Amino acid sequence: MKSLELLPKDIADFVIENMPYLEKKRDELIKAIEKHIEYKTCFIAHDSKGIVSFSCWNVEGEVAHVFITCIRPSHRVKSFLKYLISSSVKMYPHLKFIRWEREVKTDKKFKGSVERLLRRY
Repeated sequence: MKSLELLPKDIADFVIENMPYLEKKRDELIKAIEKHIEYKTCFIAHDSKGIVSFSCWNVEGEVAHVFITCIRPSHRVKSFLKYLISSSVKMYPHLKFIRWEREVKTDKKFKGSVERLLRRY
C-alpha cells in the first residue's frame, strides 16, 4: 500500500466527517494531530479511496491511553479493530494494556489487556 501525503488538516477533516461532534474543536484537534505525528503516537490506515482509520494515543509504560479511534463506517467490523490493535503493538511491542475513554458521547471507560483483546477480536 503506497503511503499517502496527508496534512493534519486532511486528517482532521476525516475525523470530523466521521465524528461530527468534534467540529467545534477543529483547531484543537489539528494541533493534537500535529503533536501525535511528531511523537509517532498515531496510526493511519488507508486504501485507494483515502483514509480508512485514524487513531492516536499516549504511551505510559505498558499502557496505551487511546484518545481517538475514528474508523470509516465501511470498515467498522471486529476484525478491523484487531488489525488496529496488532498494528499498535507492532509499533510499541512492550504494550500490555489499552485504555479508552469516551468522554464526549457516552462517558464510557475501558481498560483491557492487549492479549485478551487480540483473542476477543
